[in-house]
Order: sequence, then structure tokens, then C-alpha cells
Amino acid sequence: MPLSGYLIGIDFGTSNTVGVLRYPDGRSESLLFDGSPMLLSGVCLDENGQFLTGRDAAHVARTRPEAFEPNPKRRIDDGTVLLGGHEVPVPQLLAAVLSRVMTEARRAKGRQPEQVVLTHPVAWGPRRLDLLRQAAAIAGIPSALLVPEPVAAAYSFVALPRVSVAPGQSMVVYDFGGGTFDATVVRRTPMGFDVVAYQGLDDVGGLDVDAAIFEHLGALLGDRAAGVWERLKTPMTASDRRESRLLWEDVRQAKETLSRTTSVHIHVPLLDDDLPLSREQLDALARPLLNQTVGTTLESLRAAETPAGGLAAVLLVGGSSRIPLVSALLREYLGIAPTVVENPELVVAQGAIIVGAAAPVATPVSPPGAGTGGVPPRPGRISDAHGPVPGAPGRAPGGGPGGGPGSGVASGPGSGAGSGAVPPGAASGPVVPPPRPPIIARPHGAAAHAAVSGAGAPGAGSPGAGSPGAGAGAGGGAAGVGSGAGVRGAAAGGAPGATRPRNRLGTGRIVAIVAAAMTLVLVICGGGLFLRGLFAAENDGDTSAYDAGKPPCAAELAFVGASTGDGSELGLRVRNGVELAVADHNERSADCDVKLTSFDTAGDEKKAAQFATTVTGDTATLGVIGPLRPAELAAASKVYDAAGLAQITPVGDAEALAQWKSFHQVIGDEDSPNLFARRYLVDTLKAGKVYLTDDGSGHGRKLAGYIRGALEEAGVLVGTESVTGDTVGDTAAKITRSGSSAVVYLGAPALAGQLRKALTEAGGVDVKLIGTSEIDDPAFFTAAGDTAAGTVLFGPYMPVKEIPAEFRVAYTAKFGTEPGRYAAEAYDAATILLDGIAAGKTTRAQMLDFVNRYDARGLTKHLKFNEIGDLAVPTMWLYEADRTAFSSTGRITT
Repeated sequence: MPLSGYLIGIDFGTSNTVGVLRYPDGRSESLLFDGSPMLLSGVCLDENGQFLTGRDAAHVARTRPEAFEPNPKRRIDDGTVLLGGHEVPVPQLLAAVLSRVMTEARRAKGRQPEQVVLTHPVAWGPRRLDLLRQAAAIAGIPSALLVPEPVAAAYSFVALPRVSVAPGQSMVVYDFGGGTFDATVVRRTPMGFDVVAYQGLDDVGGLDVDAAIFEHLGALLGDRAAGVWERLKTPMTASDRRESRLLWEDVRQAKETLSRTTSVHIHVPLLDDDLPLSREQLDALARPLLNQTVGTTLESLRAAETPAGGLAAVLLVGGSSRIPLVSALLREYLGIAPTVVENPELVVAQGAIIVGAAAPVATPVSPPGAGTGGVPPRPGRISDAHGPVPGAPGRAPGGGPGGGPGSGVASGPGSGAGSGAVPPGAASGPVVPPPRPPIIARPHGAAAHAAVSGAGAPGAGSPGAGSPGAGAGAGGGAAGVGSGAGVRGAAAGGAPGATRPRNRLGTGRIVAIVAAAMTLVLVICGGGLFLRGLFAAENDGDTSAYDAGKPPCAAELAFVGASTGDGSELGLRVRNGVELAVADHNERSADCDVKLTSFDTAGDEKKAAQFATTVTGDTATLGVIGPLRPAELAAASKVYDAAGLAQITPVGDAEALAQWKSFHQVIGDEDSPNLFARRYLVDTLKAGKVYLTDDGSGHGRKLAGYIRGALEEAGVLVGTESVTGDTVGDTAAKITRSGSSAVVYLGAPALAGQLRKALTEAGGVDVKLIGTSEIDDPAFFTAAGDTAAGTVLFGPYMPVKEIPAEFRVAYTAKFGTEPGRYAAEAYDAATILLDGIAAGKTTRAQMLDFVNRYDARGLTKHLKFNEIGDLAVPTMWLYEADRTAFSSTGRITT
């Protein structure tokens, strides 16, 4: 391997950053920051306007928490970040960390490295990479060599002693960092490594394990310290923020210590108390998150279509992969013992210097479209627009003039003959994974290890029974899950889940169709893989998973909602979700076949009332799902309540929720936006002035009344207004003159669109419009036109793209369409009642008691009701509009 001069590889991580130095003679060493190879990635702006990094930043953050950003990498899409009242452009924030690395490198060796290799997530697209280049330039690195993190990790792996990965063989890079998780399948080629499949979770990392431990400590303290714990959990003063940060640091340290020992104690500030945490407790807390990572890894393998015997290794990367349970789960479900190195945090940076050592000159990455071909570079192989690779100097795919991607031959580093990424149908070869948007929301469902082509995974038996699941994986591997696992979340004994894959490699729809077909075959053929069997139970008390020993039953459920007429689009999605839950239950529970009867209200509240009488008259009916609209609920729910029939709606909002003892809803009530408005407007948007508007209707004014108190308490409300079509222009002018940076609107969607357009025309183009789920309607976009982009709404429904993959596959296979809004919530609503039947509840009184005490994770959220039948912990998702539709940007819980 040709050697370059003095170079440095930098792995800029979410929580920590690593630098590894390499000398011309091949020696390498880790760069030290404050005596540690790990530099905290956090950045703090001090009172003099200077950037502090690492331990200095963390120390000053104790007194200036508002000026501290602990995870700059997570802010890559935010444009600017507010630190201590100053808006800092993201490139400058990233550059502060890179500058610290370069300063320490110069201090250690007395001179600037001749070459810098900078790694990045494999799915970062051109815009994010350009921001990274800008940051590097600000930090004094004008021509960094950019390398995808999993490819760097792959080079680090093959450099280990007694390791051999032959061309054509694949390896999985399991990268579990502080803030994110990536599962990448890379395949060895004669020229280097190709990324052939990639899946990831933007919101699962070591920080989330820390959060689980934090919540566990709060549960241990219980009511005896509720007030103090609230101060630590949601600190409002500088002193409390300081103590809270100390506790979070101790939590992280305890997690790391438990990778080496079996028990620790965590000191709780303000209480002067020490709470125990064992390895077993850590495993229980981390398992649901780790199940998601393993399931996502399996999704990546499926997408890669790895042939039998083609998986050579599993490499653990990232500090969070130290958790001992990681290796155990991967070995169980992949059948291969992962490769565990002594310092997984250093793997990517060590691989970066191996790549850099083969490149005599560090050349900037060519922008997409350069060269004659104009085809974006494939991010999977270093030689693809990232410069030469070991063993293939001077080669890159499609080097058009200037060394950019395209087709043809050119000379010089980073160019040459080769086949770059091509659009589907244009030529053979891997398809480029598109850039992925940040996803903050977390699904709770977990999909199991359905057949991996050529690498079947062992089945998971029913909890406590130890019986393996049955099934077949393509290529001869076994796959499946045992009976007895509920759909709700993940716990010991359950199969890990592939939740919400972030990015699908585009062998595109073909891979998705093949995966769907494989899953459907297993479901239909009864190979032990049923939809609810794809998820592991996490229940308490009487809401235990299905017990195969229960006697036969003749139970019935009813669905009441619009399947035709007004509201039928929503009604059909909900009915489908209910039907899928019942079919899944009956497939798993042959001795307890539940009958579902559907009643079509056609959007008419009179029909809803009539059907309520019919449903309650059938004594075999133990529960009802629906109705879905407030008017229908008002007409029917009193009938169900009088009969003591458990009623759960996945959509509708009841006016008289508190007066009905049998009514429950799996979304938050109409007051729920009030719980989130302050958090979003004040804490996230940092809005100093907010205007509150409604459409003048009774419903709109009621919703505005809920939110007004929160805004007044926060001291940000500067005005209120009821809007009409005739006054919308005047209202927009008032809002603009008030200096408000945000306006909350409650009411009809068309008027919301008119207000958005009027604000822009009045000079308030930067005023953020926030609404509820009611404005998620074509009428809003028709009225707003080109001004719709940037509008935000609170929605109680889980984003379709975040619904667990196996639910989407099963739903699409059964109904021929993707599940839309509230389909997964409908599945959750039906599942609660089905679990009651499975637990042997045979009377309405027993079922109602069961539902009232239900406490378990569902597909969409944790399902537990308060004393009036509302969710104990409501959940909302944030959606932001482009010019034609709303897309999920995050999840908020109270």
C-alpha cells in the first residue's frame, strides 16, 4: 500500500468526536483531548462570544446551559442554532469541533497534517455534504477527503489480524452511536467496498438508553420525591439545570460502567440519594431499543439480498455497541458472533486513515452532476467520487472531464473508468440511496426477523416457554417467531423489530415487493410468522399476552363508522386496521375465533345511534371500535355507556368525555394541543411573541381557549383574533405589526390557507403558522398556494412512514393500498379488546375493567388510560408542509 505523509482521520460523531493520526512510516495513534481519545462533540458559546468544545464546553454549560449545544451533528438541517441568544450558522457550529481537532493535532506534532480524511453518514446527500465541506473550510481544512463511515469501518476491519473478506462477500457494519443507529451492508469488490444496502434510525442511540435509565430512576423514587424529580426532569432555573446535567452525566457513566461490571449506584442531586442499577436492569431498559436496531439490521440484510454464505462478518462500531446485550442479540438473530474490538469508538477513524494512506493528494469531492454523465455519485464506494482506494489508485466510476461522476475516461486522482450509480432502469448496478430527512419520532412497534435471503435467523419462542418459532428463510436459514408474543413493543423473549427504516436502497420497489411477498407467504402459510407474533409483549398485570391455554370462546367485536359517504376515506382506513388486528388474532388463536361485525354510519349521527342500540343488544359483543366523528360519538356513546360496553375510538374526540365511563380514545383529547403548544413554541421555536387565532366557530374558539392559558403562562401571547374570510387580510396585518414570530390558528383548513397567504402578502413571510390536524386537508393547500410551505401542525396520528414495516407490508398485502392516517391507531384500539378476549374476559364488566387497567405498548404509542378514558400520556407528532403536503418532522410527548 502506498503511503502518504502525515495525515489525520476524523470521525465527527453525534456525542463524541475521534481523531487518529498516521505517520509516513505507517504508525498510528489516537489524538488525545483533555487526556482522552474522545472529544465531547458539544459546543458552548461563552460570554465573550468564543466557542468552547469538549470538557470546557460541558463545564461552562453548567452555568450557561442556554448557550450549549450537546449534539451539533444532529442540527445539520437546522440552518442556524440559537446559543446564548446568538444565532449560529450550522457550518460554524460544526467547524468549532473540527477546529479543536486540528488545533490538538498541531499541538501534538508541531505541524498541520498534510491530509485530512473526514467521515460522514452514508445517507448524507449533496446538501449535507456541502455543509460539512463548508465547516471544514472554516476550520482550515480546504480539501478534506470525504469517506462514508461504514466504508471506513470496513477497511478498519479487514486490517485486523487473521481477518479475510473475499471479493463478493458481505459484512454488516452495526454502528450504534450516541444519537443515531446505522446498519449498512458492504460488499467487498476488487476495487474496495460497495454499500449495497443501508437502513438506519435517526432517533435511536446511546442517548436514548440514557433516557430510559433516567426514567427508571424517576420510577424508583416514585411519589416520595415527585417535586424534586420534576425539577431534575424539567429544570426551569439555572441551578436546577446544573444539577440535571450532573445527573445525566452520571447516568451515562453508569451505563458505560455496566459494560464492565454487574452493578453500580447513581447519585441523585437535590435528594442526596444513591439509587442502584444492575446489568439485568440495564438490559431490560435497553432491550426495546436494541430490538429496533437488530430488526433494522435484518431489514438491511433483506434489502441487500445477501446470498447463502455471503455474510462474512458483523462489525460493531460506536461506543453504544459496548452494551453486552448487543452482541448477544446479534448472535441470536444473525447466527454470527459479532466482531468486538477493544475500542469500537475508534474503528471509523482508524479506517479513515487507511483510506487516506492510499491517496497521495486529498481531492475535494466533485459535486453531483459534474462530468459528462451528470449522474450523482454512489456513496457506497470510496472510489466512487471520493478519490482512489487501496489497491486501485486513480480509479473512480465514470470520470467525466474534471473527475466528476458520469461516464467516460479521464485522468488524475479520483477519475478513471468505472460504472457509477445509475437511475433505475438505466443500467445494472446498485442504486443510490437518496438523502433522508431527519426523523425524530419513535415508533414503539418492533418487526421480527422475517426471512433473510440466504441467512435465516433463528426463531424466538414464546416468552417463558422456550419453544422456537417455525418458518423458513430463503437460502435454507430458519426464520420465525414463536406464539405468545404480543404486538406491543419489545421485551425479553420477543423478536427484535425492524422499525421505520430510514432509507431504502433502491433496488427500489423490487426489493420492497420481494420482501412483502415473502412476508405475505409466511403469514398466509401459517409458518409461525403472524403480524402480532412479529412484536414482543411488554405488559403489566392482567394485560398479559395471549395464553394458548385459555378455553375456546365465542366473542364478538363491532366496528361502527363511515364506510361510504361523508368521511368514508377515513372510515375505511380505520375499519381495515381493525380487520387486520382481528384476522391476526384469529390466525394465532384458533381456539378463540373472534367475530367482527361492521356497521356503516355513512357519516350520519342518527345511524350511529341506531347501530349503538343494535350492537348493545347483541350480548356476545364485548367491545366496540368507533364511531369516528364527534357528532356520531355524541349520539351513540351514551347508549354504549348505559350498557357498560367498552368503547374505544382511534380518531374521534368526544365533547362529554368525562361523563362516559365506558369511553376510551387512543389519541389525546381536544385539550392535548395545549400540552404541547408551550413546549414547541417556547422551547423549540424560541418564539418571543405569539398571536392566537381561530375561525370564529364554537369548535375553533374552544380549542383556542385551551391553548390560550399555556401561552399566557409563558408570557408570549401578544394578541388574539377570530378570523373570517372578510377580515383575514386585516388580521394578517395586525399579526405582522405585532412583531409576532408565530401565529397559532384553530379552525377550518381553507381559512388557514387564506391566513397563510395573507400573512405572506402583508410582509409576514417569516411568521410561522401553527395549526392542528384539521388543516391537514387539500383545502388548505388550495387556499395557501405557494405560501403553504413551512406551516406546522400538531397531529395525533402516527406518520405512515414510521409505522412498523411489517404492519405496512401486511396491510398493503391485504387491502392493496398503503395504510393511511389512523390505520395503525385502529389496530391498537382493536388489539386492546382482543387482548382482553385472549386473557379470558367473557363479560362486558370484565372487559371494561380490563380496558380501564390496560397498560402496554402499542404500535403507535404507550396505551394506558386515565380515569376519564383519555390517554394517560398523550403523544403528538409534528408535521411541516411543503407546497403540496404535510410530512412528519418529529414527535412530542408531555
